[in-house]
Amino acid sequence: MQQSGTGSGSSARARFALGWLGYLGYELKRECGGNAVESPLRDASLIRCSPAVVFDHDARCVYLLAEAGAEGRQWCRTAALRIGRLPSAPRPLSNGLPAVQFGAADTAGSYLRKIAASQDEITQGNSYEVCLTTQIFSNLHEGVDPWEFYRRLRRASPAPFASLVQLGAVTIASSSPERFLSITANGRVRGEPIKGTRRRDASPEADRRLKRSLTTSAKTGRRTS
Repeated sequence: MQQSGTGSGSSARARFALGWLGYLGYELKRECGGNAVESPLRDASLIRCSPAVVFDHDARCVYLLAEAGAEGRQWCRTAALRIGRLPSAPRPLSNGLPAVQFGAADTAGSYLRKIAASQDEITQGNSYEVCLTTQIFSNLHEGVDPWEFYRRLRRASPAPFASLVQLGAVTIASSSPERFLSITANGRVRGEPIKGTRRRDASPEADRRLKRSLTTSAKTGRRTS
């Protein structure tokens, strides 16, 4: 464990900076000219992330970050003692999840009509690209422990930008391979959206060709530079 307070050196080693954590909902598009979309959740919810326990799984170490000062140092000491008392092995996963029933916000017909409307907007020159989505609902949240669900999600679909965020009564469990946007402290912006997809194939050889085509494509292949 490496213990330190907030600063450019400690934050850089931990590859994490203290700041705001939460979500900005799609409903915020009404603030920039988009159509209003109703949701039972808040349009946005953020908390100040200070201090923080940062796990570096590659280096197999833990960083404690806190704002400079006596209060931050005391928090680091207390957190280090609590972490030292944690069990060495995680709690075993439960036997399984309950059956899930899914429902969609759109019917097949309404979604096809939205596709046609999107194509018309492109034809008229009002847009050159439309990312058309819908919402899927389920009853899975009823009686499911969020932490257990997230652990199962990570095991079934490990991803570099997975996250579990609990904001009061709202819990977000995400397993995303995509970092849409990052902004450094010096104002440098980097976007890494992933848009390319390919179908799967029952033939292992054909499936490998599809995967190779996706990763080597100049348009959709993932770039790490």
